[in-house]
Amino acid sequence: MKTTPVVGQSFLGPFVRRVVALAALAACITSAWAQLAVSTIGGSAGITAPFSNTGLGTFNVPYGIAVDASGNAYVADTVNHVIRKISSAGVVTTLVGAVGASGSANDATALAPAARFNGPRGIAINGAGDTLYVTDTSNQLIRVVSLAGAG
Repeated sequence: MKTTPVVGQSFLGPFVRRVVALAALAACITSAWAQLAVSTIGGSAGITAPFSNTGLGTFNVPYGIAVDASGNAYVADTVNHVIRKISSAGVVTTLVGAVGASGSANDATALAPAARFNGPRGIAINGAGDTLYVTDTSNQLIRVVSLAGAG
């Protein structure tokens, strides 16, 4: 059975409507992307030096990040073997560990100033915002960091 188009009807109609709809969608997506802003909250581009308490600080392979309800960010600074805190005001501090000093699995219960990590990567914060969970990769451990009293 052969179909014959009715005068004024086009088989391109549905195709053209789809193309117009896709073009409109692309315009919306492009408009949304144009409104996105990217900024730096910590680190200095191209610098992988040990940490400094000046400016945005320096990181060496920042790997994991967790953000609490107050806007503080906690970063697993992998090659520096530390956990950093970037306050909601943008101040970067070393929260746990000593820059460049990897630690052993034997200090699993040490207090923050003495605790050491060996290549921390993953990091998560609990719902109450008072505990960090850190994958201490090269020590093959999951570490718990209490933020009570961390200010």
